[in-house]
Amino acid sequence: MPVVDVPALRVKPSVVVIATRSNGGPDLSADAKTLFETPLSAHVIIIPYDSYRAAAVASGFNAKNLADINAIRGAAAAAHITHAVVVEGQGAVEKESGKSVKVNTVEVSLIDADTGVVIYKTTRTLATPKLTRSVSTPIVAVIVEKISAPEEAPVAVVPVAPVQQTVAAVPVAEIIPPAAAATGEAPTESSPVVVTKVETGARGDSAEGSAQDSRPALPGDLTDVPIFPRFELRVGFLGLARDGRITGSQGGSVNYDGPMYAANLSARYFPFTDKALTSALHGVGIYGEGYAGGVSSDYDAANASNSSAIGSVELGAAYRFPLMPRERTPTLTFELGYAYATFPLSGVVFPGARYSSMELGFVVDVPIIPHVSVFAGGRLYPWMGVTGGLGNLGKADTNFAVRGEIGGRYVIAPFEVVVSGRYQQYNGSFKGITNLGLSSELDGIDYTDRYYGGTLSLGYLF
Repeated sequence: MPVVDVPALRVKPSVVVIATRSNGGPDLSADAKTLFETPLSAHVIIIPYDSYRAAAVASGFNAKNLADINAIRGAAAAAHITHAVVVEGQGAVEKESGKSVKVNTVEVSLIDADTGVVIYKTTRTLATPKLTRSVSTPIVAVIVEKISAPEEAPVAVVPVAPVQQTVAAVPVAEIIPPAAAATGEAPTESSPVVVTKVETGARGDSAEGSAQDSRPALPGDLTDVPIFPRFELRVGFLGLARDGRITGSQGGSVNYDGPMYAANLSARYFPFTDKALTSALHGVGIYGEGYAGGVSSDYDAANASNSSAIGSVELGAAYRFPLMPRERTPTLTFELGYAYATFPLSGVVFPGARYSSMELGFVVDVPIIPHVSVFAGGRLYPWMGVTGGLGNLGKADTNFAVRGEIGGRYVIAPFEVVVSGRYQQYNGSFKGITNLGLSSELDGIDYTDRYYGGTLSLGYLF
């Protein structure tokens, strides 16, 4: 039998996404629309659920059981669907360390609407009562693969002998082979053409139970490190050592060193993270961070000291994107914002400081084992403004700062513990004579202000 591939005659699958729930499971209807309908629409025709519901009810099926296979088969023709994707939120209570713990899961089934065969089914545990992209993305990829297989099958164009019967008229575009269409010739009466669908066996292994997700689940897959959290809040402790140096071009210097401790707060928000990964808005977000604390400075041989409040604020926009096309991918985030820090001092020769600058930053986050990821990042503060007591060093010339940070986080969603090490350095030069109250003032200043230490934070993300 001659087989001719006629792409124009292939029928694009039409799919309805049905969200349901059982056993007190979570309502995933909004998430199913965003995380299943949107990415699937690039590959299939999406039939709105309301259209399917109307067709099913008109066909006599109970509106409360529209995820039932019989309802899907019975309404398939009227709703013009070839497949149904059923997203079912499920709940269960399990015992953990003697306590009752509610466990939320999602069961996703791909059903052939014509035969009622379950082509694919998978169940995943949810860390929260919501779907996340790390759960849905690999499932959508399998669904597209399962649905697309029949679509690629060629059709057979089979010449048959004429028969003495009335044949219903068929649109020309459906019966003219590609060769005839190209030459403008129509099939003759002696060689009519019948278009016949060829079964390729793509669904031959689609019986329920045999088409489960064959790929091994990643350990900790669903309470693991969320790759694209919408919101992240961290509260913790910052401990740094400060090492300041003021050096004159003709010799002489003024130094400062001592510890500083502060409460640390940071937040990141990506409002469009539920959009498809192909959307340019997916990675757009905002961030903010800062610290507030105090420092005590000794200023004479008797160890008399003054205390002062220190703090910083950094605000800006961020863009985050995956580095690899897989579920547990490393991510890269770029940041652009504004930074302000203040470190006032009194009773000592070394001047207090206020720094302000735009900032350019990046962070790379890499999942390495279940629940654990490592990260590294850096920031550049060009064209830094310096005020406060630094005005006593002369006329500011060139001033900038850099910061580097490396750390790790342990995640049991929606919580995380974050540990990091940090190094930050402010550099500057000043022209003219200092006004520090020294017996011999300095000229032509090189200024260095270093901070090094670490942070310990508890985070919440979703």
